[in-house]
Amino acid sequence: MLIQQLSIISKTELAASIISLRSDGIIHVEMKEIDREVELTDIKEMTSDLGKTGNEKKLPVLVSLKRFNPITKEASEYSASIEGGRYTIANAILISNFAIRISSNYYIKIFKPTTTTKMFNSEERAI
Repeated sequence: MLIQQLSIISKTELAASIISLRSDGIIHVEMKEIDREVELTDIKEMTSDLGKTGNEKKLPVLVSLKRFNPITKEASEYSASIEGGRYTIANAILISNFAIRISSNYYIKIFKPTTTTKMFNSEERAI
């Protein structure tokens, strides 16, 4: 199997995340290490940027969580909603530790995202 050389087409730094459009058509959302809860305004800002980055099209999204950051109930509800997922074909959550696995599993089971959302231990499997 040939390994595709990836490049970043565009990159935007937001308050709680960095959003990049990769040359393979995947949007990579890297959650920053912040010392506060991820709030509804953060998720709305990310959703808006996903639309701009992908030219208002639905694209696959890879979400990298390197550190556990709590997220408000309102932010989780919006993220899981039809409106919050309007630019996303599917979410692949790349987890790096047990706390993130537990919180991501809770999000998927309790908030039931309208967009297919799965957890992965490696980027290769997530892609």
